[in-house]
Amino acid sequence: MGNESIQAFNTIHTSLGTIKLLRPVDSVKDRLASFYHWDDRQGLEQAINICLEQDIDLNEIERWSVKSDSLSGQN
Repeated sequence: MGNESIQAFNTIHTSLGTIKLLRPVDSVKDRLASFYHWDDRQGLEQAINICLEQDIDLNEIERWSVKSDSLSGQN
């Protein structure tokens, strides 16, 4: 997402094997990226829903947004 590579993942272990998942904070970044770059309102709604359901570090989201220049010019 942006110029940052994903370093950590969540995993679920099932009887069929292990499933690697994005962490909730990375899912929010992914959904916001679609909103920032393509004005995808559904991406924004999905990011909000993840934040409502998960404990998301909003400071990390802000840092990422500013670093990716997504918020430049917005106050």
